[in-house]
Amino acid sequence: KTAIGVILGLILLGIICWLLTKESAFFWASASSLLLLIYYLEHSGIPAIFWQWDYERAELFWLLVAASIFSQLAFAASFLNIRRQSGFWFYAFAGAALMTLILGLGSTQLPFRLNMLLFAINYLVVAIVILGSGIARVRAEGSYYVIYILGWLPMVLSLLEVAAVTQGAQDAPRVVHASYKMILVLYIQIAHMFLHAVALILRIRALREQKLKAEFISESKSRFIAQSSHDLSQPLNSMKLFLEHLQPYIHEPAGEKIFHRLKQTHRQMSESFCAMMDLSRLESGCVQPDVKPV
Repeated sequence: KTAIGVILGLILLGIICWLLTKESAFFWASASSLLLLIYYLEHSGIPAIFWQWDYERAELFWLLVAASIFSQLAFAASFLNIRRQSGFWFYAFAGAALMTLILGLGSTQLPFRLNMLLFAINYLVVAIVILGSGIARVRAEGSYYVIYILGWLPMVLSLLEVAAVTQGAQDAPRVVHASYKMILVLYIQIAHMFLHAVALILRIRALREQKLKAEFISESKSRFIAQSSHDLSQPLNSMKLFLEHLQPYIHEPAGEKIFHRLKQTHRQMSESFCAMMDLSRLESGCVQPDVKPV
C-alpha cells in the first residue's frame, strides 16, 4: 500500500508539473509510470482477489504491454527532444514506435508463445533505442543524462527477466504462489521515478540557463546597436553630403558611371542600416507591430 501510494503521488505530481509547465516529458513520464504500475499490479493477486480473474494472458494483457512500451518510447523521445532534425535517432524512435503499434494491434490474432517471442524482440529493440540515444546524448551534451539512463533500471531488469523466461525450460510446471517479488518491483519503480524526476529537474534547469544566456546575448546585441546607432548613422549622412557636393565636378562619362555606383552603394548601405534599426526597435518594444491578414 505504501509503495502504491508513493507511486500514485509521484504520478499526480508529474501531471501537475505538466499542467503548469506544458512540458510534454512530464505527461509521458506520468503516463508511462501509471501503465507500468498497472502492469505490475496485473501480475499480482489483486485481479484474482477483487475481480476473480484468472492468470491467463489474453488480449487485454498484450494491449497493456504494447501501451506501456509505447509510453516509455514517447517519454524518452520527449525527454531527449527527438525531432526530425535529430537524424538517425528520429527514424530509430519512429521505427520502434511503429513496430510496437503494429505488434499491439496484431497481438489479438496471435498465439501466446508467438506473442511472447515477438514482444521480447520488440522490447529489446526499444531498450537499445532508448539506452543508445541516451548514451549518445551523454557524449554530446551533458553528464546529467547519466541519471536519465540510470532511471531505466526497471527496463534492464525486465529484459533479464524476459530472457530468463523465454530461455528457461518450457515444459516445467508453473505454480502460482504468494511472492514478495511484487513488493520489490514496486520499490524499484519508485527508484526509477525518482531518478527520472531528478533528470527532468536538471534538464529544465539546463534549458533555463540556455534561455537566460540566449536572452542576455540578444539584449547585448540590441543594446550595442542602440548605443552605436549614432556612430553608424553619422558617416552615412556625411557620405551623402560629400556625394552631393562631388556631383558638379564630374564631367567624364566614366566618372559619372562610377559616381552612380557610389550612390547606389550608399543607398543600399542606408537601407540595410534602417532595417537594422527597425529590427532593434521591434526587439526592444519601442515599436508595436500591427499584424493584419493580407
